Amino acid sequence: MTNNDTMFTRLYMIRHGQTEWNKKKKIQGILDDIPLNENGMRQAKAVAERLHDQYQVNVVFSSKAVRAQETAKIICDQFQSSMIITENLNEINFGSFSGLTIDEIETHFPEYFESFHHFITTNRAEGTQRPVIPNGESITHISQRIKLFLAEILIEHQGKQIAAVSHGSFIKCMLTYLSGESLHNYLPYWIENASISIIDFYGSIPMIRRLNDSNHIKDTKLDFIVPRII
Repeated sequence: MTNNDTMFTRLYMIRHGQTEWNKKKKIQGILDDIPLNENGMRQAKAVAERLHDQYQVNVVFSSKAVRAQETAKIICDQFQSSMIITENLNEINFGSFSGLTIDEIETHFPEYFESFHHFITTNRAEGTQRPVIPNGESITHISQRIKLFLAEILIEHQGKQIAAVSHGSFIKCMLTYLSGESLHNYLPYWIENASISIIDFYGSIPMIRRLNDSNHIKDTKLDFIVPRII
């Protein structure tokens, strides 16, 4: 792909580096403005160097969260680019679950936890509906933000290579949407800190080229993970 071929647009969806809440496995929504920890800063530098070594970036977007902007700033420095901040890349608003671990959700919201467990075990076979997060962001609103961001890059930045620093659950939703799946279903993806997922667009037609690529993070260890609430 060359920058002269305006039919092709490339999107690098990047999750921010690690925070202390990530380390403690706390639910971290957009209302929780937690900065990167030392390891997260190292991860951000590693993903920026990986992009610089293997790819080209013309435009850098970030969500409004400090942890995303800190990550995006390091990428901007590598490519001598400015940063475009948009709330359309914000993490999901997890409402009453913000700051809690999965175990704490089970303790404080047992009815929701039971409903969610039923959802993930029966959704594919029976079409069970996703339970609503108390005071959380709706699937409809998440979908609207995805559509607005895609419209912006495919109209205003068509033919360019775009780095977008966002969040684990939002990137999962983005990939699910681009796969043609409903966000109301269980989302069978996991997105690591400082990982890269690459989507090429031919016009407006998406092609997912890489998913959750974190080979540049040397200390990545795949622990067993329980399903997230989104």
